[in-house]
Amino acid sequence: REARRLAARDPWLRDGLQLALRVLAAIKERGLPLAALADELPPFALLEECVALREPPAAAMRRLAPLGEATGEGLRVEESGAAVRIWPQKSGRGLRVLTEAAASETAAEISALVRGKIANLLDTESEIV
Repeated sequence: REARRLAARDPWLRDGLQLALRVLAAIKERGLPLAALADELPPFALLEECVALREPPAAAMRRLAPLGEATGEGLRVEESGAAVRIWPQKSGRGLRVLTEAAASETAAEISALVRGKIANLLDTESEIV
């Protein structure tokens, strides 16, 4: 009962538990240790940058809506095989841009491309903070 109460109160915890169960099921089905399964994961690179804002983050996020799919308080943008998440900084002074791609060079290129799109939509320069 306690686990159900915690899962209902904290959805992120429930999702983590579900993911852990899927990993354990894969270990059992394939008969491989966790390290061997981890070795099978494709490589990827993460690049996180912050873009300065000249307007309130909520207004900026509304103007950026055409870029991608709304996800909670941010956006998810698919660009050339890379995934980009954009959400407001807690300080309210900028946006965080997290780019995930197969290689660090690709992540840098896609991040620059998306930051350029942000600058165009917000009529500002893409100033990395």
